[in-house]
Amino acid sequence: MVVGICADGTAIKPGVAIPRKTVELELFDAGYTRDKVSFTYQENGFYDTDAFMQWAIEQLFPDIQMKRRIHNYDGEALLILDGFGPHDCDDFLDMCTDEGIIVFLLAPHTSDQCQPLDIGIFSVQKGKMPRMSVDPDLSAQIIQLIRM
Repeated sequence: MVVGICADGTAIKPGVAIPRKTVELELFDAGYTRDKVSFTYQENGFYDTDAFMQWAIEQLFPDIQMKRRIHNYDGEALLILDGFGPHDCDDFLDMCTDEGIIVFLLAPHTSDQCQPLDIGIFSVQKGKMPRMSVDPDLSAQIIQLIRM
């Protein structure tokens, strides 16, 4: 899963990598539709550089462009990223430069100490996931995605 939070309190549409080329209907039935979640196929279900770049091109950059139009702002934007490997990809960093985005990479392996998403979002999410009530008749993969 890849997520983005903005300083104005909004969120960028999250991306979820799934190990299937089609999304199971149970996810759509549970409300996880393409207008709320950006699904991408990745054979092992984990984000790699290609999947991250797809999310950045389809979600991140358009969201930043939209916020600039709404706020009539054409200056630089600051993007704070954790130590996830694809964040340090040359193509992504070049696109950020072209978009007027300053990238600040947090130190790797410090997630429990200073990474805002890990401290403020993911730690809460990980604590609540096991206690969430989900239909047990769904597949294990769907239950995990709904909990995420």
